Amino acid sequence: MTAEEIQNRDASPVEKHGFVLHVICFPLAAAYLIWTFVPDDILHSLQITYYAPKEWAFFVPTYMFCIFVAIPLLYAAVNILSAAKIDSPLTIGGDSFSRPPPSGCMGSEAIIRPETNGSSVPE
Repeated sequence: MTAEEIQNRDASPVEKHGFVLHVICFPLAAAYLIWTFVPDDILHSLQITYYAPKEWAFFVPTYMFCIFVAIPLLYAAVNILSAAKIDSPLTIGGDSFSRPPPSGCMGSEAIIRPETNGSSVPE
């Protein structure tokens, strides 16, 4: 691509959304840091009197981190609890990938043992 083609190219929606998110996050982060670290006296002298309690500067990131950690754990727990038990009849067959066992396979005869080529394999 030439430089002129790159300049005339329209931005994709992903690029546009990323730019808007970038532009919005910086003022919000700056406001958060100002609210967190600037003492109340200075904020009041700037006529900024309506804001959340300073404790939330600690609580919000802590809650966000806990949620960030808890969601994958809860997702895994729900998947484990919703799966059928290993000895359940529901785990045998029923989908397009299942096939019946070969005829005559019963008990220990169904175990396939690999060739050992004369070497000893502990059982």
